[in-house]
Amino acid sequence: MCGLCCWSHLLKGTTTPVLVFTDHANLRYYREPRKIGPRVAGYLLEREQYNIILEYKPGATNRADALSRRPDYEGPNPINDDVTVWPDHYFCNNHTSIRVFDMDSISDNLDSRIKLAQYKEQPLLKKWAPTHNLSLLDGTHWYHGTALVVVADNTLRRGVISLFHDHVTAGHTRITKTLQLITPYYWWPNLKTFVTEYIKGCATCQMTKVNTHPTHPPMFPITPADNARPFETVAMDFITKLPQSGGFDTILTIMDTDCSKVSIFIPCHKTIDSEGVALLYLNHVIPHYGIPRKIISDRDVHFVSKFSTELCHILNIHQNISMAYHPQTDGASERTNQTLEQYLRVFCRTQQNNWHAWLPLAQYTKNSWPSATTKKTPYDLLIRYTPQVHQPTRKTTIPSLEQRLLSIEEARKAAQEAQRKAQESWIKEKPRYVPFAVGSKVWLEGTNL
Repeated sequence: MCGLCCWSHLLKGTTTPVLVFTDHANLRYYREPRKIGPRVAGYLLEREQYNIILEYKPGATNRADALSRRPDYEGPNPINDDVTVWPDHYFCNNHTSIRVFDMDSISDNLDSRIKLAQYKEQPLLKKWAPTHNLSLLDGTHWYHGTALVVVADNTLRRGVISLFHDHVTAGHTRITKTLQLITPYYWWPNLKTFVTEYIKGCATCQMTKVNTHPTHPPMFPITPADNARPFETVAMDFITKLPQSGGFDTILTIMDTDCSKVSIFIPCHKTIDSEGVALLYLNHVIPHYGIPRKIISDRDVHFVSKFSTELCHILNIHQNISMAYHPQTDGASERTNQTLEQYLRVFCRTQQNNWHAWLPLAQYTKNSWPSATTKKTPYDLLIRYTPQVHQPTRKTTIPSLEQRLLSIEEARKAAQEAQRKAQESWIKEKPRYVPFAVGSKVWLEGTNL
């Protein structure tokens, strides 16, 4: 810079860049961002007045001062002998460890910022002390047991939770685990509430974790018709993608929803069309119970095709179709499918190529279980007794035909009334659906979109 100042009257403000050769290697150190001292900072304003380009050349190749180094200029100098500037006694023999006190790093430390914040909140901390059993563990700073007390500063508190929740070695744990990780080190009043709200608002958790408590949709129960007969209202669905068994890979489930809760399981193929479904119903249901008045199903192609729609129109059958993957309407058939899958999983186990042979027994088992709603077995509501297979034999009085018909009718009416009361209690006494407020931001589950 001194050389530039010497020739400033020629170099300042030039439009053409001036090429400057230098053997000062230390200048390359400042090509990256560095902390600079006041001396270097003073050069910055002076530097901006020059249009220069620096090119580094080692001293051996830099001949800028060749005239001042002519060999004939150097005469004899008898007093220029070698001089020891720093004798040995200026140096210590043993290695000394030096710890540098970095004020910048100290101020960025979370503990230090929390301790500094405590100084400003001494009256509040002294008020908390008797209530929350706080103590000056190190004689200066307040602790709750061994946990450092964080004063009422939301930025510091979010920093603490972020350290134990967002950090790569914390792993975005849930509320309970995050609390367990924090409490040995930090504390403040209502810590659990603050942690809960923080984690509920963590976008990373909501985007990546499985929602084990999804929002419950509103319920739309189908009230049974008065004096409904068996299989006047049926729910139909398919269980698909099963391993091959006897040439079958799909199960058609048919359930009487309004009267007896009887289920029928029919093996079929995934390639079955609407005409095939109608033929299965003709062979397995209509000879025993007649044509239904209402069919509940999802929007499977077998149930919404032109053939199915026209057939139901001709036979005066009402179609009650729900959305796929949304069992608010078709919940009965979905629950029946779960029961059948559980039964096959238990008894087929590793031999999954003969599940079709278990369907008759699965159908008997399902129809011999008492319903949680009606408190009766489907067989009781259908034929007034449960056929015995594994049950012990007991003597019983066989009722007359009129008594049996009367008891069946009474049992069906009681079952339908129990079903209505259960549906009312689901909506009034145990409402799980909470509507969203206008303007609320929500996450959309896109699995089945």
